[in-house]
Amino acid sequence: MLLNSVHLACVTMGDVATPFTMLVVCTANVCRSATAQAVLTDALQQPVPVDIGLESRGTRAMDGELFCATASRLTGVEFSDHRSRLIDREVIDRADLILTMERAQRGFVVEQSLGARRRTFTLREAVQLTEWLDKGAPVPDGLVLPAPPPIPELPRDRLTWWVVEMDAGRGLAGVSGDERIDISDPHATRGVDHAAVTAQVVADSEYLARYMRALVTR
Repeated sequence: MLLNSVHLACVTMGDVATPFTMLVVCTANVCRSATAQAVLTDALQQPVPVDIGLESRGTRAMDGELFCATASRLTGVEFSDHRSRLIDREVIDRADLILTMERAQRGFVVEQSLGARRRTFTLREAVQLTEWLDKGAPVPDGLVLPAPPPIPELPRDRLTWWVVEMDAGRGLAGVSGDERIDISDPHATRGVDHAAVTAQVVADSEYLARYMRALVTR
């Protein structure tokens, strides 16, 4: 699937004073997280009633590396302004939602800032939890839980609600806690197909963007 060329590091939409900030994390910040950032940016460019900031970082990134040429070829995304950056505590603490590619990076983020645990998910995990929420958050038979809080009126508050409810759904939504919620590094893992990884990142990022848009405009 070809995407429009993206030259933005941040999406600015609406007049809300406090943006909802998303951070996407992988290892080197040249392929998976950069692809997700580019796709989310492209998918959320059309105006919606909330400001959304998008950043990406790597747990072992070397600052200044360019966007992966293979990912660019596979997606049609140029993202020529992208330069890899190493993750730090400051960018973690200012993010409202953190999406990692693997459980190891999710753990790394939490090690850097314990308070980030409730808002840090792998990308695959976030998609599965969101699908669960979109189905009405069903729970196992025989389990009785308090009713979930209603969806807030303000668009930005709805995004916060989404993150809180995803966290509350861990252990209830049937989301696996194993390698099935990882998207492996095609540059570092033998036998991992680059095209398949890129397609998964694109599909998951587009799904979350569609959900976010629907949530804040409902």
